[in-house]
Amino acid sequence: MMAIKLIVGLAVIFMFVSFAALNQKPVTVTYYGYEGVAPVWLVSVISFAVGSAVAGVFGGFTIIREKSRSFSLSRKLARAEDDLRGLRQKNYAESGQGGQSALRPG
Repeated sequence: MMAIKLIVGLAVIFMFVSFAALNQKPVTVTYYGYEGVAPVWLVSVISFAVGSAVAGVFGGFTIIREKSRSFSLSRKLARAEDDLRGLRQKNYAESGQGGQSALRPG
């Protein structure tokens, strides 16, 4: 798996470097009245960086929400296991059996 990641990473780097080498011509970028001139590759890199940052922020919100949900479910599971343990002990004590209780684990 590590070799595949390395190969994909090297391919992406190669494509980026070749794109930058082949696209040196300046382009004019206009955005809400602001105007600038930059090479095509630089405009592409900036667009990619801004898009990655936005995706990272929204992805971070999703991760935080899922971790919170996981923590909440873990607490509920712990409470349910404690309740089950209590019911088993209660059933064992009420049955008066020295052996097995009516509620069997698992």
